[in-house]
Amino acid sequence: MLQAPASDLLRQGIAAARAGDRAKARILFRDATNAEPTNENAWLWYAGMAETPFEAMACLEHVLSINPNNERAKSGLKSARLNAGVAAAKANDRGLARELLLRTAEEDPNNETVWLWLSGVTDDPYEAVSYLHRVLELNPNNERAKTGLEFYQGRIRQLEEHQAAWSCPVCLSKASEPETQCHCCKSILDISQHEMALNNAEVDKERVRVGLARLQASLASRDDYATHYYIGMAFLNLGKIDDALGHFYDARRHNPDDEGFIAQVNAIQEKWTALPPAVPEVAPVPADVANTPDKPTRKDPQFVMIVDDSPTIRKLVSMTLSRVGYQMIEAGDGHEALERMQTEGIPDLILLDIGMPGMDGFTLCKILRNDPQTAKIPIVILTGKDGLFNKIRGKMAGSNLYLTKPFQPEELVQIVQKNCGVPATVGV
Repeated sequence: MLQAPASDLLRQGIAAARAGDRAKARILFRDATNAEPTNENAWLWYAGMAETPFEAMACLEHVLSINPNNERAKSGLKSARLNAGVAAAKANDRGLARELLLRTAEEDPNNETVWLWLSGVTDDPYEAVSYLHRVLELNPNNERAKTGLEFYQGRIRQLEEHQAAWSCPVCLSKASEPETQCHCCKSILDISQHEMALNNAEVDKERVRVGLARLQASLASRDDYATHYYIGMAFLNLGKIDDALGHFYDARRHNPDDEGFIAQVNAIQEKWTALPPAVPEVAPVPADVANTPDKPTRKDPQFVMIVDDSPTIRKLVSMTLSRVGYQMIEAGDGHEALERMQTEGIPDLILLDIGMPGMDGFTLCKILRNDPQTAKIPIVILTGKDGLFNKIRGKMAGSNLYLTKPFQPEELVQIVQKNCGVPATVGV
């Protein structure tokens, strides 16, 4: 007997589902996916009739393997993964529950239910406390989180009374004394050993990723030097030098007098800038940029101002843009930027850092937007901060774009070309 086409099976399954016959619908959707394994609609309906969240999760993951852009599958998978994590926790399969819930927390960090369940599947009271703090950041009235916090804080006090131990800032494992390389997750924790961290073959990446997620979640309540420092070290141990630098910049702003730390950050920055440039000596000129009617190409070189308190960043930006024909003006803070505009003229575009001593980037941006002579200058916020809140603040202050550093040189050139025009020397 020949099997019916997948389209007929799918049609019959939908009719059974709408009639409330889930068992029959489930069988028909299963047969439809067997008949046509690449039919994403059949898999979506099958997920909706699944008997367990694990089955639903498997169906939705199959949809995304067929079509990674299926928004219904993406949305449904978050819910299915959370439900599967909760089911695993209730079944006392703490390892599986932890894995599923951590994955959900990465995708949906503002879901208090995820963090609450995570606190119940960890054996480390310090980790549980960090998860419960996250719950209360999201919902200060969560009574279960308050009760759990009291319980775990009591356990921590008992532990500390019996043994004063060092905890790895990344994985929270204990040791009798501080370690420069954690005995558990194998993270290198000293920035002076950044070469070893970047080439750390011993690191337990899964433990580091878990610790990184916890550290990033704690930023909302502990935006300080130590938190940014250890997030940066975690990224270094994962080989993500650009992400590490962004947090080292933030750590430096919290502790600007630590010359040894600044020297190490500069050494890492120099290593990053020493990588082979991705942008050619003369950048190609997109036709839609070269012929944009409202931004005609000027005969004299375009002036671009870089405002950043880091000499390394100013040098990197100036070298990148000078190489393709722009004339650069550098300023170390907002006050110097205003003074240089008075003496050297108004630039055609400004690249502006957010966090600077004295006048920060948001303040300078507002001042420029309130002055008729500078109100229409394109302003690109250039910063190590990559949060939605800072993007909103920058937009409210009047910035045009937002570029996270460390940036890719070709990305910087493209943004400047599109917003400032292409220097007349390019392509001549």
